[in-house]
Amino acid sequence: MAYAAMKPTKPGLEEPQEQIHKIRITLSSKNVKNLEKVCADLVRGAKDKRLRVKGPVRMPTKVLLITTRKFEEQEAPGSRSFFTEIIASISDIKFAKDGRHLLSRDYMTLKLWDVNMDSGPVATFQVHEHLRPKLCDLYENDSIFDKFECCLSGNGQRVATGSYSNLFHVFGCAAGSTEATTLEASKNPMRRQVQTPSRTSRGLSSTITRAVRRGAESPGVDANGNSFDFTTKLLHLAWHPTENSIACAAANSLYMYWNGLISVWLTSLSGLLERGRLLLLLRLRK
Repeated sequence: MAYAAMKPTKPGLEEPQEQIHKIRITLSSKNVKNLEKVCADLVRGAKDKRLRVKGPVRMPTKVLLITTRKFEEQEAPGSRSFFTEIIASISDIKFAKDGRHLLSRDYMTLKLWDVNMDSGPVATFQVHEHLRPKLCDLYENDSIFDKFECCLSGNGQRVATGSYSNLFHVFGCAAGSTEATTLEASKNPMRRQVQTPSRTSRGLSSTITRAVRRGAESPGVDANGNSFDFTTKLLHLAWHPTENSIACAAANSLYMYWNGLISVWLTSLSGLLERGRLLLLLRLRK
């Protein structure tokens, strides 16, 4: 929208010159009719002031209403420290296929949320709780700022995320499930395999209750008693939307676990070769 104003001159001199001032006015309202009235008042007021309006007056044809919700877990009294905000920062979020649940990953935990329940997560999976005593060391070497990704299986029955020493964790997210598996992204994933007994999963349910589930939590060591290597970390992984296959990127390699490997995790990885399952290792570079 532009306004043209007439510049006054002294009597007997040349005709007044026209000056153009470009003015952009942005109005917002949930009611389109209100905007129409305001624009009409602006044009009428400009004419009353001997101003001419040039250019189009654009009116919206519809109003898009965007609603937001805030999901937050309340801190326990007296638990706040220098590292609280750092380890609570979310590094990744994924929506479940059903559109109702979402998965978030912070430095210490993996949380499953119900979009209809913003008072807190329906399930919390402990990933790095065993590293809490080492937060000062992790801060000094910047490892505390590592951004780990997370993913969900296509059927919504399991969630996964990475960790240090090229390990990744798989948890069952069905109601009452205690599944917690840890594998190493390597040529021999069975070397680091740890698993707790679990019952058959039935997928995400609207009756999920809040729960906390844990992985291996030995301070400073992994499931086999080896020291954690903070220089080797598995940050990126993805689950196939329809198949039981998961891809993990570690160092210069991409590890893909195929065809029914999840069902092997639920029983014993020692049966991996007996069942003829395929573990494919793709070298990105030598």
